[in-house]
Amino acid sequence: MAFSGRIIPVDVGMRNIATTIENGETKFYGAGINAIRRRYMEQKEDGKSQVPAEFWRPEDRKEVRRQARAVARVIVEKAVKDRAVIALGKPSRSYFEAQWNYAYWPVQSFVQHLRSRARALGVRVLNVPEAETSQTCSQCGSHGKRLGAVFVCYACQIALNSDMNAAKNIAKRAESMLNFGAF
Repeated sequence: MAFSGRIIPVDVGMRNIATTIENGETKFYGAGINAIRRRYMEQKEDGKSQVPAEFWRPEDRKEVRRQARAVARVIVEKAVKDRAVIALGKPSRSYFEAQWNYAYWPVQSFVQHLRSRARALGVRVLNVPEAETSQTCSQCGSHGKRLGAVFVCYACQIALNSDMNAAKNIAKRAESMLNFGAF
């Protein structure tokens, strides 16, 4: 597939399984997955622990995988249509491993489906380090503060959705990587 110069940044995470910016419009994916995930995060009696993924009901695990495939399919098909590269934010390995058995495994399922579908359709996936993308201002580049779902930049006095801010920063890093031939 010929590359058009377009980039679809994908920020993966706990709040939204995927946040993308497509043609200037921010899209949040994963509401259904989060509804299932919340049941297990709140289920243990001690109020602190989460239920490991291997103890989720089989029908819930199957539904999460189905929804992860559907989200991956939508994003990859958009990339095919736009002849775009997918810039996938890659969390640090330590964070990823610490969260694997609990609430993070749906994200891993989504990433696996996205990579598989992209490979099958000839779409390039660029791994972009995700470190600090939700804590750096996408407008001015200053270090700000993430307050849950909101990113606040004190330098330029703006407040943005933290996942949208991260997706914008992933797009900038991907563009830089492509310009310097890191792909």
